[in-house]
Amino acid sequence: MNMNKHTDTTIDEQAMLDRISMQLDDSVETLDARTLSRLNVARHRALETRVSSRRHSWMLPAVFASLFVVLSASWLLNTQQAAQTDDQFIASTDDIELIDDLEFVSWLAEQDAS
Repeated sequence: MNMNKHTDTTIDEQAMLDRISMQLDDSVETLDARTLSRLNVARHRALETRVSSRRHSWMLPAVFASLFVVLSASWLLNTQQAAQTDDQFIASTDDIELIDDLEFVSWLAEQDAS
């Protein structure tokens, strides 16, 4: 039952659109030359605006691509700097272990001497 109601609504809407279209077509035939000229000029302006907006349509994707490249490069640089910092920390930890080993050897030598 819902299908028929939906179909009836669609048919009614289409019939209404057809009537409106016919009325508009009839009214255009009765317009004077001055009005037709103004409508034509307005139409051309609208089409020019559409074409000029297409000319600049590449800019938004280019901005996003540039932003992606900059952010990716920044992230990679930060990752590399973090890795270098980790390497430096590991190297400093090795130095501490070496100092501890030297202190142990010194202590062991003192124990042997006693």
